[in-house]
Amino acid sequence: MTKIITSLISFLVMIMMCTKAPAQAASETTKKYPVPEFINHPEYYGQDENKLVELEKPQTNTKRKKDFATGLLGLVKINTYMTIDNGHSPVRVKKRDTLLFIIRVNPGDDPSAIAELTGLKVEKKERKVLIADQKPFQSSEPAYKKIEFAVQKIQEGVYLLIMTHLASGEYCMATPVGVFAFGIDG
Repeated sequence: MTKIITSLISFLVMIMMCTKAPAQAASETTKKYPVPEFINHPEYYGQDENKLVELEKPQTNTKRKKDFATGLLGLVKINTYMTIDNGHSPVRVKKRDTLLFIIRVNPGDDPSAIAELTGLKVEKKERKVLIADQKPFQSSEPAYKKIEFAVQKIQEGVYLLIMTHLASGEYCMATPVGVFAFGIDG
C-alpha cells in the first residue's frame, strides 16, 4: 500500500512539474520589451535595466585614397572610406557574450536586410571603414566585412537583433536612415 501511495505522489509531482514548465516558458516569450520611437533607428537594449539606449548618430564623411603602388604601372587603385570624426563613440556598451539591440521596421520588412553591422578601425582620431575597393578595369564591390547577427521577432514590426561574441572596439550599424555607432568596452 505504501508503494502505491509513494508512486502516486511521485506521479503527481511529475505532472505538477510538467505543467509548470510551459507556463514558465510562456512568460519568457511574452516578456515586455521597450519599443524604439523611430522606424529603422536601432537602439541598444540594456537587458538588466529593461531599457533602450540611443546609439550615436554621427555625421559621416566619404574619403577616397589612391594607391600609387599600382599607379606606377599606369593603373590606379582607389579605396573609398566612410569616416566618422572622433576616435571613439560616446555610446559605450559593456562587453558580454550576447548583445541585444531592438529595431522597429515597417511591417513586412526584413530587419536583417535593413540593418548592416560592421567594425570600425580607429586611426588618427577618426573611425573608418573601407566601403569600396576600386581596382582598375573592375567594378567596385563592398569591401567591408558585414557582421552577421540573429533576428527574433518581438511583435509586428519590432525585432531583437542578437549579436554574439563581438570583440571590444568600435562598431556601426547602417540602415536606410543613417549610420548608428557604438563602442564595446571590456
